[in-house]
Amino acid sequence: MRAKLPWILLAVSLLGNAVLAGAVYTLTREEDPAAKQAAHLDSVAERLNLTAEQRDGLIALRDRARARRESLSEERKQAREGRRAAFLEELAKPEFDRARIAALMEERGARRRAHFADLAAGLHAYLATLSSSQREQFLDMARERGFLRGLFGRRRHRSPSR
Repeated sequence: MRAKLPWILLAVSLLGNAVLAGAVYTLTREEDPAAKQAAHLDSVAERLNLTAEQRDGLIALRDRARARRESLSEERKQAREGRRAAFLEELAKPEFDRARIAALMEERGARRRAHFADLAAGLHAYLATLSSSQREQFLDMARERGFLRGLFGRRRHRSPSR
């Protein structure tokens, strides 16, 4: 048994190092969201057999969605700060105003719904440029979880501390 002990310890050490290396890699790897989104778009274009014009239309739709989301970012930040201040003001009052709190939350939801309505309108207009078989195939793919987020979703940046 004593002759096997060094080999067992070596095997356990190698296994532990492999697990640790995998964990460190997973936590520190840098994924390029733009590259991932571009690869997803290329995959969609290939699966649908899009023409160059249709592909350009999909890219333009994605870019418009991204630009709108980025332009709303500062506005959302300011609105969030205003809602937070209003929420705290309501908490400081002696009488609780449930309707005011509900209105604050409704305001937040209205902005989000408007963004998605605009995105849906653009997507609907794009689908009109596809053939009926391409449109059906696109809608089938859109039923897959994560498909639309892959095309239009927010870029998620990983923090270095993660």
